[in-house]
Amino acid sequence: MMKRGGRGHEANGIVTTPPGALAVRCWACPDASRNLPSGWDKVPESKAYLYKLMLAFDANFRLKNKLRAGERMDPALTDGLGYPSRSGPYKEHIKTLVDEKDVSAL
Repeated sequence: MMKRGGRGHEANGIVTTPPGALAVRCWACPDASRNLPSGWDKVPESKAYLYKLMLAFDANFRLKNKLRAGERMDPALTDGLGYPSRSGPYKEHIKTLVDEKDVSAL
């Protein structure tokens, strides 16, 4: 994974790899500096959907992760170096949301 992420020949490559460094950029996702036409932010509301980023879970892999035994029995190979955030800061962030009202509940 480190080799594919371009960290294979870095001095202390694994140790100095910052969070998210192994994530691969999505070339199809809208990015004003790369693949959006000039004036994309001034289109009418009826056409704005053309330039919005749409995120979704893929297949059922994320839900299957809930069945894991836990971090102790099934630790992450690269904590925070790919797409998921580091588990420590993530858990601290989740603790701040415990008392928040569920916005998806109708």
